[in-house]
Amino acid sequence: MNISLKKKVQLWFNFLRLAHQSNDAVVVGNLKNSESFYKQWGSYRAMAFTKWWAEHRHLFREVSTIRKMTAGNVATDDALHLVIPLSYSPTSVGKVVQRIYSEEQERRVEAKSKVKKVYGGTYSLSTVEFQASQFVYYHLYAKSVYLPLMNSGKKVQTKDFVELAKIVFSKQQQVTSHDGAKRAVPFKNSSSVYGNLSKRARDFNRIVLKILRNVSTGVFPGDYVTTGVKNQGVKRKAVPKQQVRKYPRGVNQRRYQDLKKREDPLDPYAPK
Repeated sequence: MNISLKKKVQLWFNFLRLAHQSNDAVVVGNLKNSESFYKQWGSYRAMAFTKWWAEHRHLFREVSTIRKMTAGNVATDDALHLVIPLSYSPTSVGKVVQRIYSEEQERRVEAKSKVKKVYGGTYSLSTVEFQASQFVYYHLYAKSVYLPLMNSGKKVQTKDFVELAKIVFSKQQQVTSHDGAKRAVPFKNSSSVYGNLSKRARDFNRIVLKILRNVSTGVFPGDYVTTGVKNQGVKRKAVPKQQVRKYPRGVNQRRYQDLKKREDPLDPYAPK
């Protein structure tokens, strides 16, 4: 099933309200700077989403998917528009588009420090491809685990997040993804090995903080997957290959060495 725009905006709405509960200095500063951006949202902090959506849904627009432009279409700043001569081979076009698209995404990431502008009084998600079903888990973790512990004023450790998350997610039901697949509930019925739970808690801490910082600038969900998680494949490719042994394993290396014997084996000063 397709995730509706309303459902995705509700996730945006929910995370924005959580951002106002954060004591993170970056989030607090971003929210102050983005007041003008969220001005048209009205009293979103005091209203239930259903009522708020009925009054403000006209502000949002669906992010366009990949499509073929036709005469009369207007280029927008939220998409990459290319003119590709039909004389190119499909293979060449694929390589060129991949390179140009990657360069454009990197350029936009570098400019994310600025608050996102509103064009024509409309708001849109930064992407339509994020896993909305997984954000249900992220939201629950941020609301009931991350923020309560971070705002407690106490020194907290990873084990504190793990223990609280196990309690919070113990009654959480599986969420169905857009393709009908069931997404496993984190911290529930999973490996009891502490190392696995600890890694998951650290990943969730990084992800929800990134989402809160994104939404505080007017971007949702933005680039929320941490570098350590997202670029593992790239890192593995960058690791230099181990030097191949000159001779196969299991073979006595002395067989391939030139040994010099002393003329008098009992003379300790004789040359080797």
